[in-house]
Amino acid sequence: SSAASDVYKRQDYIRAHKNQMAVGSLGEEIVYNFEKEKLTKLGLKDKAKEVKAVSGDSTLGYDILSFNENGDEIHIEVKSKSGNISYLDFYISDNEY
Repeated sequence: SSAASDVYKRQDYIRAHKNQMAVGSLGEEIVYNFEKEKLTKLGLKDKAKEVKAVSGDSTLGYDILSFNENGDEIHIEVKSKSGNISYLDFYISDNEY
């Protein structure tokens, strides 16, 4: 029946959304840790302590607040994907751009 089909489609959508959220969180964690390590190796331990994951604030338009080798603030928007990466397609909002 179409009602049962709609339930399965909805469950597939929910499952896919949860998976993408997990992949996105993992991607942000990888970048966060990379930035802290990068700054520590550059001798900028104080700046490494200031790296922040800010993805919870969608008004910012980026996921990670970090610093470059000069100690200047940089904003990083993380896009993550699992599986075959031969085809990359993602959405970027005006705020992220």
